[in-house]
Amino acid sequence: MLARLFLLFIVVPVADLMLLLWLARWLTFWPTVALIVTTASLGAWLTRQQLRQLRRRVSQPATEIQAVGPLFGDTIMILLAGALLITPGLITDAVGFTLMIPRVRRWMQIRWAAWFLSKFKFQVLTPFSRADRGTVDGSVNHPAADDDEVERDSLGPAVRPQLVKPLRVTQEPKLDPPVP
Repeated sequence: MLARLFLLFIVVPVADLMLLLWLARWLTFWPTVALIVTTASLGAWLTRQQLRQLRRRVSQPATEIQAVGPLFGDTIMILLAGALLITPGLITDAVGFTLMIPRVRRWMQIRWAAWFLSKFKFQVLTPFSRADRGTVDGSVNHPAADDDEVERDSLGPAVRPQLVKPLRVTQEPKLDPPVP
């Protein structure tokens, strides 16, 4: 991981600088500056256009939007691409222009989501229903105000069992089902 960060923050900017110096020697100074300013301006314009398209997609009715995740991922990648395009350098410009392509963004989102899911463990909790047999329905009885004695849990925190599902507690009275 440290080697990747070194590559990202040290090697890439140095390579970008060396490439710009080589280009300045080959094209001369002012055309190189014009190229840097042009790519930064084009990057800012492209970022604005892509974000406007994204805003139009978000403003559609909720039934037409499939998921929020791809929209959030697109927003992050467009902003990253805009930052890379504003940064002077040919390598960062190439990566920034590549991230402006919607199919590349979709491919990157799939790859990053697969990596993220492989590194972290998730548990999905579903909403409770009356038919859920793993749910305990009950009521909460509040102790009287003059009752100073509170019953303490005799088990320590290390011995206390962990709940797999959260416990649903309601204040409505429990009605017994009719006996057939």
